[in-house]
Amino acid sequence: MIRLALIIGSLLVLVAMTAVTTWASLERNVLDNGHLLRDRWFLATLADTYFAFLAVYLWIFYRETGWVARLGWALGVFLLGNFAIAAYVGIAAWQWDPSSGAMGLLGRRNVRGGTALAFATLRGEGVGSLAKVIPEGLHSFPDRPDRSNARF
Repeated sequence: MIRLALIIGSLLVLVAMTAVTTWASLERNVLDNGHLLRDRWFLATLADTYFAFLAVYLWIFYRETGWVARLGWALGVFLLGNFAIAAYVGIAAWQWDPSSGAMGLLGRRNVRGGTALAFATLRGEGVGSLAKVIPEGLHSFPDRPDRSNARF
């Protein structure tokens, strides 16, 4: 139920943002707004918006382990804003197996078996199949990787 709500909510944000952006673009070009840079409330709202984008991007940065994905989503979030954020949440919800709990949605991807989780999910086998896919000794929680052999 939560998965479906996240997917539908993401789609609604994409539709609403497309509608309001189209509506605003019919009045004037987005680049014809230089006069707004003298308005303190506009600047405060712009700063608030980009700090919110940064907060969401920090989660995306944590969740994605590949640098190409991190860079791509950074460009998307900071250039497209809520379009990219809604797309990311929708994709994450679509790929999420609710039986993996909140960490399956919010936690890191591709960490010690994460790739196996992605392939198991794509095959429709779910999290229960991980015991068959992940080699012995690699079982760990994404937020608490095994550091028994780490040297600090």
